[in-house]
Amino acid sequence: MWNVELKASANVTVLNCHVCEWEFAKDQSVKVPGNLVRQAAVAMNLHEGYSSLGEYVRDCVRRMNENIIRESNGEKFATFMEAVGENPEIFLKLINTPKGDES
Repeated sequence: MWNVELKASANVTVLNCHVCEWEFAKDQSVKVPGNLVRQAAVAMNLHEGYSSLGEYVRDCVRRMNENIIRESNGEKFATFMEAVGENPEIFLKLINTPKGDES
């Protein structure tokens, strides 16, 4: 199954395993301008503990991704809590509805 939204926004091919529904993308080479490569190399040397620039860049991207996802989830939870604060009966209905009976 193709994830059209990610393909359109990030120009990557995102696939799903038909057995376990795990979502994954093909490895891709990303071009990085020389001035950014130099800046990353300087930061990597200051930070220490990385065996290569590639490892450092992957770790930076991973950490930034985790932070963005965490912030997005926090914003969604805040919106949910605001809605519950405005109408607590909706929340009571949600927690008292038997599973599978979301009518």
